[in-house]
Amino acid sequence: MSSTRNTPTQPTMTERLHSILQALVAIATGKTGMVSAVLSGAYPEPSEEAVKVTPAQARKHLARYVKGASETSTFCNSLPEDMKHVLRETYTISAGKNKGTSVPALAYGLVRMRREDKRTARQARRAEALKQAEANGGHWFAEGVADKDGNAVPYPNATQASKAWAREHVGQDWWKGDKTAILGRAVIRQGEAFTAQTPAPETSTTASTNDDAIIAAAQALGSKATTVTGARKFLANLS
Repeated sequence: MSSTRNTPTQPTMTERLHSILQALVAIATGKTGMVSAVLSGAYPEPSEEAVKVTPAQARKHLARYVKGASETSTFCNSLPEDMKHVLRETYTISAGKNKGTSVPALAYGLVRMRREDKRTARQARRAEALKQAEANGGHWFAEGVADKDGNAVPYPNATQASKAWAREHVGQDWWKGDKTAILGRAVIRQGEAFTAQTPAPETSTTASTNDDAIIAAAQALGSKATTVTGARKFLANLS
């Protein structure tokens, strides 16, 4: 006899923020309570550590969240002043994979702010990583990987370049297969971009140069590999 277990669905970030907002409204209109979140920023950040919040603090946090959401999302421009009513306001997502889904307006507005902050932070980290790569042998490039304008996309290390090659040539779900084997096939090189007119190098001399760069990249990350096969395996395992 077999039984099927249903895997509980993880709450979305919108649902998590909405729960935090509900807790804050309950405190704002009642008495001091505990909330599992970091509340000091432009939006609440879920946390495993609970903090004590007074009614006055809750009202201050909520006012800041409403102000920020109204300034960044038009659907939050006309939220009611009564906080209990605010949480009843909904918005229907108009684009993307969740198009047509109705969500709590304020929570979703805060999620959009959070998403933009995360994107900006990723861009800053990438820019710094590319700067470091440029100072240590140059950017890495993957054959056939270009932006919408046809320019080769630079990567800060061999691992990211290899994954980009896999996404382009194997598919977005490449990681569901033999990752080591797939990344081991990646055609990448450091310091010189691939172009439509300049396909991947075929000469043994150039291949040797690329292999040396891949080995050096793996060793810089702690690998003891002295062959390109070992280096590629090490880099693949980092994923």
